[in-house]
Amino acid sequence: MLPTKTLNWFGRVIRKNGASTAVSMFSEKMSKETHLMHLVMNAEGGLKGKIRNVYTNYKAYNFRRKNNGADKDDYLGKLENDNNGMNISNY
Repeated sequence: MLPTKTLNWFGRVIRKNGASTAVSMFSEKMSKETHLMHLVMNAEGGLKGKIRNVYTNYKAYNFRRKNNGADKDDYLGKLENDNNGMNISNY
């Protein structure tokens, strides 16, 4: 995968003998973000269960770049706040 700043319409491969060829700079694979949830609702209307987020290609690249070196507790706190104060008890 190329870094996102290098993505362009077309690039050019230049060989040692001076010959060159135009190449497509479009990503051939679609980036995806998938959320898998297995939840059970209790009598009070609360939910308990498991959520798994799966990222591929550039979605995964951007996620890793954004969270590289993040402290686990800070990351989980932000995740809980971004999801209306949900409580994450096991990560």
